Amino acid sequence: MIRNVILDIGNVLIDFAWEKTERRIIEEYASAQGIEDPAEKEVLFERLKKATVDNPSWKEYDRGNWSEEEVVQSFVDADPELSEPIRQVGKSLKEMLVRRESAIPWIDLLHALGYQVYYLSNFSAPGVRDAKEALDFLPHTDGGYLSYTVHLLKPQKTFYQLLLEEYELEAEECVFFDDMERNVEGAKAAGIRAYVFKSIEQAMGILNELKEPAETKKLVSLVG
Repeated sequence: MIRNVILDIGNVLIDFAWEKTERRIIEEYASAQGIEDPAEKEVLFERLKKATVDNPSWKEYDRGNWSEEEVVQSFVDADPELSEPIRQVGKSLKEMLVRRESAIPWIDLLHALGYQVYYLSNFSAPGVRDAKEALDFLPHTDGGYLSYTVHLLKPQKTFYQLLLEEYELEAEECVFFDDMERNVEGAKAAGIRAYVFKSIEQAMGILNELKEPAETKKLVSLVG
């Protein structure tokens, strides 16, 4: 029987709108530099992306082992010519982390169906500082972990195991939803049923399929 639903945060309970933010930053930078050619702007965007969100150092934001200044400097070192827009990215976490109106109602629905709800997310201390409004659902959950607090990251098996041990959860009684395949595979390695998240409707459909026959009627009536 599934008793516990474990949720990723980014692109599950909030939007991680990094691309929209970085394109805005590049538009402003290009305008200041007198660059109008869309192809040139796209090259600048790809450079900014490579230096920041695609930079392995981004994980150090989430792991919590480096200071914010060290992480941003690592981004700058990756492409010094773009130091100005790169530093703007470092100041724009609040813009990237966008609240979803659906988060709290969904968690409340899961509780109404009898599930315990936990979170497990790669998340940075600066992100928590800058996006408190987007994370307003946290008190509605039964607990969880943000990676920076324990210096672990998904898809490390030990990160999932820590959650199971801390809350005395049985892996076979848990379902995990994450927007990234590699994190889903990490959960499976820890013995947890796991799925790539597409939408609340898709996730509820999966939970419905996993329900024992006697419980299916209750699930359908509440969702309907």
